[in-house]
Amino acid sequence: MCFASSTNDNKKLREELIINEVVILSNEKYIFSKDYTFTSPSQADCIIIGKSSNGWKVWKDENGNTLDSLIRK
Repeated sequence: MCFASSTNDNKKLREELIINEVVILSNEKYIFSKDYTFTSPSQADCIIIGKSSNGWKVWKDENGNTLDSLIRK
C-alpha cells in the first residue's frame, strides 16, 4: 500500500500537496489543480486515490487510452 511505508513519505507528500493547493478536493474527489512532477505514474495515482495501483494502467486520456498504451507500446 502506498501509505504503508515506515516513513510515510507519500502520506506526507499528499498532505503537502493539499496544503499548497496542488491537489484539491472537488466533488468529493481529489484532483490536481497544478502541474507536479512525480517519480512514477503510480506515485501520482497513490497521491490521488490513497492506495497502491498500477498508474500506467489507471491514468487515461480523454479517449480512454491508458498511459501504458500511449507511452510504453
